[in-house]
Amino acid sequence: MGWILRLQVAEPYRRQGVARTLLHRLHDEFQNMGLDELFLSVSPANARALPLYLSLGYEKVEFRKEYFGPDEDRLILRRRF
Repeated sequence: MGWILRLQVAEPYRRQGVARTLLHRLHDEFQNMGLDELFLSVSPANARALPLYLSLGYEKVEFRKEYFGPDEDRLILRRRF
């Protein structure tokens, strides 16, 4: 089991496939390490990241209210290899 703790693309490089490329590379590395599942958290309101993660095979497994404090809810996503 692995976790992606933070992934952010600088504003000038967004909407160019950079995050998708980074995630594919991370998936390859985690698989090469023998991991069978990968987790990450994302804000339920993140209208850019959530569809990307779902399109890459992540599934919603848990909702955590105030994960990072007040008004900081998170969805926990998992991708199995």
